[in-house]
Amino acid sequence: MGEDQGAVGLRQARSLIAGLIEGGVRDAVISPGSRSTPLALACLRHEKVSCRILIDERSAAFFALGVARATGRPVVVVATSGSAPANWYPALIEAHEDHVPLVFVSADRPPELQDCGANQTTDQVAMFGRRVRAHLSLAPASGQRQDLAYANSVGVRAADFALWPHPGPVHVNAAFREPLVPTGLHHPPGASSPDYRPARVARPESTPDRWAIGEIGRVLASGRGVIVCGPCAQAEIDPAGLVRLAEKCDAPILSDPLSGLRHGPWPKRAVISCYDALLRETAPGIPDWLLQFGGTPVSRSLQQWMSRPDMPHAMIIAKHPPWSDPSLRAGLVVHAEPCLAADMLCDMSSSVSRGDWLARWRKADDAIAAQLSVSKTVPAEATLMRALIDVVPQHASVFLGNSMVIRDADSFLTVRDSHLAVFGNRGVSGIDGNVSTAAGIASATEGPTIAVVGDVALFHDLNALSLAARHSLTVVVVNNGGGAIFGYLPQRQLPEFDRAWLTPPELDFARAAELFGLACYRVDEGADPAPGLQAALSQRGGAVVDLVVNRERSLAAHRDWWQLSAGD
Repeated sequence: MGEDQGAVGLRQARSLIAGLIEGGVRDAVISPGSRSTPLALACLRHEKVSCRILIDERSAAFFALGVARATGRPVVVVATSGSAPANWYPALIEAHEDHVPLVFVSADRPPELQDCGANQTTDQVAMFGRRVRAHLSLAPASGQRQDLAYANSVGVRAADFALWPHPGPVHVNAAFREPLVPTGLHHPPGASSPDYRPARVARPESTPDRWAIGEIGRVLASGRGVIVCGPCAQAEIDPAGLVRLAEKCDAPILSDPLSGLRHGPWPKRAVISCYDALLRETAPGIPDWLLQFGGTPVSRSLQQWMSRPDMPHAMIIAKHPPWSDPSLRAGLVVHAEPCLAADMLCDMSSSVSRGDWLARWRKADDAIAAQLSVSKTVPAEATLMRALIDVVPQHASVFLGNSMVIRDADSFLTVRDSHLAVFGNRGVSGIDGNVSTAAGIASATEGPTIAVVGDVALFHDLNALSLAARHSLTVVVVNNGGGAIFGYLPQRQLPEFDRAWLTPPELDFARAAELFGLACYRVDEGADPAPGLQAALSQRGGAVVDLVVNRERSLAAHRDWWQLSAGD
């Protein structure tokens, strides 16, 4: 008698997972379900897979996004059939736009249950359209060796598509017939199937084109320049190497808060962090050349400055398409490993002096940073960013929520000489799943992790506080009574502003924290957030810091600050 269908399905699922492991997967995020039982068992019983079980598929996908951001490895996400995989979509879009490697594996009904009214069944084939690097399908298991080898190949190829040549999400849709549970304990932990030998994949490094790098090198030697470094993935650039290049060229680096350049033990003479305020009125001058690394900068002021008609066309170093160029000012695009390109440029460049060019940028940046440290009228959000610099220990991770939080970090999160890893979801800049993403980062890193989010963002992801408790995540909520960013936009003038745009969530965050077993530290308006942040970080089981901010006073303080810094 042959194997029962449950055992056959499990063998096929194990073949798929083994292929994913060969491709680099080490983490699985699983949401419970019936049809996905073979997939869940294959992950749970494999000694090389670290499994997390998350009830909510939407939160699970964002959690996996955080793990992949922190590790740089593809993460597999598993869910059952029906509407369950549709809940992945927001995180999948973020992964698509921000080049994060994720493999989404959805369980499905077999063909005979499609299009006939079977329960929990919908067309899942290619359900994510063009927003995945590849869509792969597995038919119900037959038990034949060829089918097992194909399942293994699908796993290897799914991981490969997620990593190269353009990192991002991949969808695997795997159909299973009942029964879904094998008779007896088949394939115990650590067992491997003898029916296949996984393919090994070697991926090339994007070696810079020597002609193109030579062209950039000649431009760098021709005059005064500016290096712009937008958001970068982990290890995308070598901060110390990029600083060496800037020092050789005597050029400032306008460093986005997600660039990785602001916080670490390298020299900071060329690292400019207060450019958002500096560029609102006037810059120290117009450069002769512009060299760009990373994604699109957070700062609208910087983007507008780069778009000026008297600015030179940008030379862009991008590992893969699409390159960042919303102003359509690209003059030369070089696809290469940014670290290798920066090293080659550094090797071919001679140290030059451009008079007081870099000194003017350094002086202007220092003046704004000094104002921040002594001014009594800065926004409450600025004191929070100062507390993050002063209180958060070395080798910690900070996740910056979208809307006003990331913009305030761009303006007020200045440099420091000890390491701090800063993350954000800037692919589509959504406020959904921010706490879940931060929890994923916390689970995959050694030091403490702090998520700074707005009150509406926490409302969107409130069930992720259960993950904060599980992974010792500190959540700082800027409690400013709703969508404060709209106060800076034309919608503020509309009579329906409060009802349709501001939408304060009116949550008692202390009660919400208590519901999930978290301590809560309230920081009243005008108080120093540092003691509350320190107390929260001392909690082993995670905590919430409720930073109360008066929205109107914050809006006025922001405007006063921009006027003061522009007039320096």
